[in-house]
Amino acid sequence: MSVLILAEKPNQAKAYAEAFPKVEKKDGHFYVPPCSLLPSGGNITWAYGHLVELKSPQDYKKEW
Repeated sequence: MSVLILAEKPNQAKAYAEAFPKVEKKDGHFYVPPCSLLPSGGNITWAYGHLVELKSPQDYKKEW
């Protein structure tokens, strides 16, 4: 099974990619060939902006 690493921004994905010994830059992602850390290889991609956010305290149930 291949791994997907999702970064919040392109520069964060680039920093992740630089941690691997060999990476191929593709259109919209980096491909990481199989290596000791990812034996099946993987892909690093990104989104733009925040992926999740917290709600206001009053939006949660009181028992939470």
